[in-house]
Amino acid sequence: MINVTIERSDQGFRNRWRWHATASRWAAEVGQAMVEAVRAEAPVGKKDANNGRLRDSITFKPTITSTNARVEVTSRVPYVGYVINGTPPHVIEPRTATILHWQKDGNHFYRHRVYHPGTRPNPFPERALRGRTSAIQGRMRNAVATTLGGA
Repeated sequence: MINVTIERSDQGFRNRWRWHATASRWAAEVGQAMVEAVRAEAPVGKKDANNGRLRDSITFKPTITSTNARVEVTSRVPYVGYVINGTPPHVIEPRTATILHWQKDGNHFYRHRVYHPGTRPNPFPERALRGRTSAIQGRMRNAVATTLGGA
């Protein structure tokens, strides 16, 4: 869903401070803050089986290498891409039955096919992180300063 990467280019400086510990601390702090922000913007369905499933599935995965730190915010629900990117208009037909059936407001509906109008994109991860770049960078500066003893 969302990736934030901090790269370092100071190879000669590598031995003078603990990059991995610093980057790990940054990833843990920023990752959790990003998850909270994205969850706050995530859509929550109506009162059904999926109520809050997307929101609750949002997690982060840190990846630390010798030259960069990356935080990836992800969701394990299979429909997250449809929520973020939307869907075009499409036909819905039964796969294993001969007819579609649903109930709404106490009325039963039966159709051989329906035309779905599509859904608008909901870029909630982008919305959640908009304007937070400086805070994310500031957390890295603070993590480096802590590692270097306030340098």
